[in-house]
Amino acid sequence: MESKELATSNGMNKPTQQAGLALRDSKGFTLIETIIYLALFSIIIGGGIVGAFGIIEGSDRASASAITQQEGLFVMRKLNWALTGATSASVPNAEHLVVIRDSVAIDFTLDGTTVEMDGIPLTSENVKISNLVFTKTVIVGKPDAIIARFVASGTKGASQSFETTKYLR
Repeated sequence: MESKELATSNGMNKPTQQAGLALRDSKGFTLIETIIYLALFSIIIGGGIVGAFGIIEGSDRASASAITQQEGLFVMRKLNWALTGATSASVPNAEHLVVIRDSVAIDFTLDGTTVEMDGIPLTSENVKISNLVFTKTVIVGKPDAIIARFVASGTKGASQSFETTKYLR
């Protein structure tokens, strides 16, 4: 009997309860803890990915809106340039404008969804022009006016209306 007591007091023969405590006190993670950490990590990574895609999509929309605005303003600048210093202008139909400037005819037309100046496209395939309307107003005693209106639509639903009025001198 004495040898049994010595063995237990040495720590060589530990009872089962103490063996279970010794396992819990060991360093490391249990399987449940590991699964919980992996689940939390997956949720955080998933949220980050969703957030990143949201930022990218917002950036794409802002870029499409900026391109639409830039191309619409470019068409407006070309129209203003042609009409500045023009000696006369005629509107054969609502989507066709002929400007006489420095004895040279400058022709603006809508070809499908592209505005053309003398047959050269002013807009890219990224932007579609619709509702292009040229109007010539004649008021006695005042210079003739040309009004140009159109809607530029880009990708991702970006759309903007443009209008200009230019008086012939």
